[in-house]
Amino acid sequence: MARPLCWLLLVVITAGSVRMTHAQEVAAPAPLPPAPQPSPLLTEPTTPEELFSSIMLLVELGRFDLAQKYLEQFEQGDLSDELLLKLRDQHGTGAFVRLSRIPELQPAGKAVMDRVNKVAQGQVDDPAFVEGMINRLQGNPTEREIAVRELRNAGPRAVPQMLRILGMSQISEQREAIGMALIRMGRQVVPALIGALEAPNEAIRTAAIDGLQALEAQEAIPFLWSLAFAEGIPAGTQLQARRAIAVLKTGDAKNTEAVQSLMAVEDLRSRAEALFTRREVLPAENEADKTRTTWRWDLQNDVLVAKTEGIVPASLETAQRMAREALALAPERADLQRLMLSSTLALEVQRNGWDKPLPMTAGSVLQGALTTGLPLLNDTLREALAWGRTDAAWALLTAIKQSPSRELARGHSPVLAALNYPDARIQFEAAMTVLRAEPIDAFPGSRRVVEILRRALTDPGQARGIVIDADRERGTIVGGFLNEQGYEGLAVATGKQGFSKAAELAGIDLIVVHINAVDWAVTQTMANLRADARTASIPVILYGPEDARLKMARLVKRSGLTTYVGEAASADDFWSQARPFLASLQAPPLTAEQRREQRIIATYWLATIATSKNARLFDIAGAEDEMLPLIDDETLAPNLIVALGTIPNHRVQSRLAEFALNSRLPLETRTHAIDQLAAHIQRFGLLLSKDEIGLVNAAYEADENPAIQAALAPVIGTFQPNAGLAGQRLQRLGTGR
Repeated sequence: MARPLCWLLLVVITAGSVRMTHAQEVAAPAPLPPAPQPSPLLTEPTTPEELFSSIMLLVELGRFDLAQKYLEQFEQGDLSDELLLKLRDQHGTGAFVRLSRIPELQPAGKAVMDRVNKVAQGQVDDPAFVEGMINRLQGNPTEREIAVRELRNAGPRAVPQMLRILGMSQISEQREAIGMALIRMGRQVVPALIGALEAPNEAIRTAAIDGLQALEAQEAIPFLWSLAFAEGIPAGTQLQARRAIAVLKTGDAKNTEAVQSLMAVEDLRSRAEALFTRREVLPAENEADKTRTTWRWDLQNDVLVAKTEGIVPASLETAQRMAREALALAPERADLQRLMLSSTLALEVQRNGWDKPLPMTAGSVLQGALTTGLPLLNDTLREALAWGRTDAAWALLTAIKQSPSRELARGHSPVLAALNYPDARIQFEAAMTVLRAEPIDAFPGSRRVVEILRRALTDPGQARGIVIDADRERGTIVGGFLNEQGYEGLAVATGKQGFSKAAELAGIDLIVVHINAVDWAVTQTMANLRADARTASIPVILYGPEDARLKMARLVKRSGLTTYVGEAASADDFWSQARPFLASLQAPPLTAEQRREQRIIATYWLATIATSKNARLFDIAGAEDEMLPLIDDETLAPNLIVALGTIPNHRVQSRLAEFALNSRLPLETRTHAIDQLAAHIQRFGLLLSKDEIGLVNAAYEADENPAIQAALAPVIGTFQPNAGLAGQRLQRLGTGR
């Protein structure tokens, strides 16, 4: 009986399974949500200390969901300075740094880190705290360990105070204790110790050298060279520095034969040049905002100071320091002089800002540069242009412009080369330098000077961006993206049209090209943009489907100043991709004030050229189309009227007449235009039409302003009135009519 029963059970189970499968096929139930994972904590934390310990445990276990919940509770709690310092001592600064870097724990993780840093900074800024820790360094072993731990937690910010006390101390045991504490603080103090190598106090330099050697700081070698070989360094310090370099390079302090002065100069020069030319870039300490902290000895206040700034000025400061120390070892070497001068001027531009001129005051960097002489300035400019250092080139041209020489417009002058440098700011500064030199002989580049002035006149006063896209709707959308960021978006359908606009118009600070460009494909468009001096420096964004990014990588790399952006549905998406590229550019766009100033300066020089003895060198007639539309601008009009008055054609004479008769303009402007109209007729003959002559005559008869009538009288005389009209006018003489 057992066997049939088993078969029966099997049949029943099978049938049930079939029915269940059929039911699932008909209507499968919705899947149940995953059950929440149980908390690994045995008990809920009740104190801030327990809460923080629980957070660190959850992080170790990878339970970022619970860690975030508890971290938010912790961050919103009552956190006293004492509590934060206590937790830092228990868990170490690294625990807070770790919380600030885990994406799942933001923004609470970074907020807690910021509060710890603020408390710690306040502690370190208290001289009594650091001095108290230094006093404990000479206590019993327990006190020494506590002091070292506190100083290690305080980090590099405690180093200036430690070195100050070390430099003042007359007690050798105290100096040794501070030196050992610096070493035990670890590699975090290496940058500060490198800065301390510049200290004039020998005891501080000695402690810094010992610390860098003990910490195996290979990066300190370039900064030890000058102490090892420069004149005026005490023999003991020189020997100590050479031994430190030997240890860091070979591992043997006795191997000082491997440390030579020629090696020092070449190492410093090559490192400085690599940083200055951007072949190498210092790594950022903070990737989020690309900043780095540089430590230098402030000789004026005799203290070690830290400066946190962008990677560009930080790299330049390091390059300048290396160039200075190389020059100290070989002061007559011209290449080191040029490197020192260009790196110093570039750093001055970066720190002073691109939006304002370099200061020309007593003791300024620019004033010091001028004292080095025009030959060195010219040679340094030539090198800066070759290296593509726009900041240094701009500063050098500013200096050269202060003492111009006609030699600047002859032969292979670097100023003439700057007229074609791929940056509109440099081109304009070079043109101003040439004009101030007042050349008297023809020179290559005279046409470029006028072209640069013409382009300045077309600047609209704000940044412009060109969108090249055969798809009109898509191009309009991307143009809108540009408008949202303050650009005047100009959309064109073909690569050829885009190039023409970029070459002819000023103020083009960005070009956006769709990879499916037509009538010049994208490769030809890019080749032409990069081959022309007027467009070579304009940043370009190529955009298209995301899957084409790899295909375009070679073109992006080959073109320079170019990036790729995937097609975006929103402006936020577009700019999130493009912004890092734009932030990396050497020189920012001109400000609205700078653009306006360039237009004013351009009109001044056009007028000056027109009335100068060497007007034959610069044909300003080609700028007529750019000048005429601006004649209504009251600020620009006086110079434009003078310049236009030297161009012999009907259109100019007609425009001068129109301007002279415009009663809405200021009296001074009208009389100025009338004077130029009279001069233009006398010089080039009467070119006005019969109708235009009639309008001028009518204005003379009707205008009740005696100043206008007086100004118009010479013009009326140039019309050569017939005998009858002349007779009528003679009859009115002396009648007041």
